[in-house]
Amino acid sequence: MEPTEGGIIRSILFSCALFLAAAAAASQALPGCQDKCGDVSIPYPFGTTRSCYLNENFAITCNKSFSPPVPQLLGNDIVVTYVARGRKRSPFQVSGQLKMLNYVAQDCYDADGRLVTRINSMLWADIFTISNDKNKLTGIGCDTEAIITAEREYIGSGYFTGCISYCDKIETTVDLNGSCSGIRCCQISVPSGLKNLNISVTSFNNHTNVSAFNPCGYAFVTDESKFTSSFKSFEVLATMESLPLVLYWAIGNETCTVVSLNLVMLVNKIVSATILLTGLVISASARMATMGTHIFTMVAKVDIYLMLIGSIYSQRWTNTKMDERP
Repeated sequence: MEPTEGGIIRSILFSCALFLAAAAAASQALPGCQDKCGDVSIPYPFGTTRSCYLNENFAITCNKSFSPPVPQLLGNDIVVTYVARGRKRSPFQVSGQLKMLNYVAQDCYDADGRLVTRINSMLWADIFTISNDKNKLTGIGCDTEAIITAEREYIGSGYFTGCISYCDKIETTVDLNGSCSGIRCCQISVPSGLKNLNISVTSFNNHTNVSAFNPCGYAFVTDESKFTSSFKSFEVLATMESLPLVLYWAIGNETCTVVSLNLVMLVNKIVSATILLTGLVISASARMATMGTHIFTMVAKVDIYLMLIGSIYSQRWTNTKMDERP
């Protein structure tokens, strides 16, 4: 029996449904894969080996030089403290959040106002999005301006914002009923769609008026739910290198319907209806094109290689030659 366009589409839709069912159930690691690193669970699409993660963006290194072992992401630039599957954005999308440690920015001066230390905090989250509803920018100090410079997703323009924290004597450094409104501590929300951050901290007078009790200023973006009064302590912050920050992740930017419709376009451009595809395999970064035109990109990996199609047609297509190749 000759392969039909409708049969191929039905097979692809069926296979996509299988994948989505597997993804919905896979709140844990894939079978045979490491499901924890230290105290942190590692659900799919994350994993510690090539066969266990969706793609390199979700590859976690379990650094066993620490005790307990520490999970690290994106070339070991991100220390992960929590990973979870969350709500579905649509029937075809899986999303969740992860928590990581992000460096605290600081600048410190001596009694004469000479700069002693300046550390900026930079984060390139790549495919992840910095949560705007869970994180806030915080500045701590008596002569301090906390600043974010970043680029917003989809807008492509620079973003700049900040807040100012001030106090002129040691008495004003006591906890003001947990408030963070500009006296010793300032705090603002971060915008949506941020993929990267550059956090810096500056001083107006190089802390010369407050150096006896506050020689340093601090700035950080952190999970608001983890922000405690201890983070406002100059002494505590002097010993802290990093604080928790929340990122969002998502997979599955194309629906199976879109994939099938695009395949129809591909089939219609092939001269012979019987010369279809040689070993059809859809994978994480599979890009199929014809006549140099982009057809589709699937972010979600389909580990089921659609053998129900390939096995039926592999012999028929083994010696065929496509008129057009991806």
